[in-house]
Amino acid sequence: FVAQAIRNNENIKISLSSRSSQHIREMVGAQTLDFGFADAAEVNDPNALYEEEKLAAPCLCAVPADHPLALKDCISIKDLDGVPQGTLQNGHPLFERVRDAFALNNVEFVQQVDSQIVLPLMQFVQEGLCCVITDPISAFTQMNIQGATNAVVFRPLKDEIFYDYAILTPRYRPISQTAKVLLNGWRSHFSSILNEVLEQ
Repeated sequence: FVAQAIRNNENIKISLSSRSSQHIREMVGAQTLDFGFADAAEVNDPNALYEEEKLAAPCLCAVPADHPLALKDCISIKDLDGVPQGTLQNGHPLFERVRDAFALNNVEFVQQVDSQIVLPLMQFVQEGLCCVITDPISAFTQMNIQGATNAVVFRPLKDEIFYDYAILTPRYRPISQTAKVLLNGWRSHFSSILNEVLEQ
């Protein structure tokens, strides 16, 4: 997105940093970044040195292309009873929401593999070892990586589980006009990603 946004203006210089969500919060709070994109905080801190704009998006279920669940248009939590799962690590909000959804539906939660981020889990899905309840950005990335092979397919969840992203901006330093244009463009691009993923 950023590359496309600046391709007609070679005078813009970009510095990209890939960090944990907590580190991004600290960097934006230190007023050193124009904006950051991260996992949303579970609880808003009224004393934070950054503004946080939450963007909630429904999760999808990643399944191996040859799995019986791949034949369904929509997957429920009950469909995943006893099915091995790839998850984010214990303590991540998505892990907690997935585990709670299994408990609420009184189905067996079998954790096969966990990871700090979602994308490595897709290799295990591709090998037929598990299914993964994933955020839509990770699903979009996997779709683009695998191209037309469709080794991993994505289905909407009947029992919605939401993933919360956040756009973070410094509270006490106005961002540049160029950064505002990029930020507004990113909001629009993010929306188009969600629409593309959810229409698959």
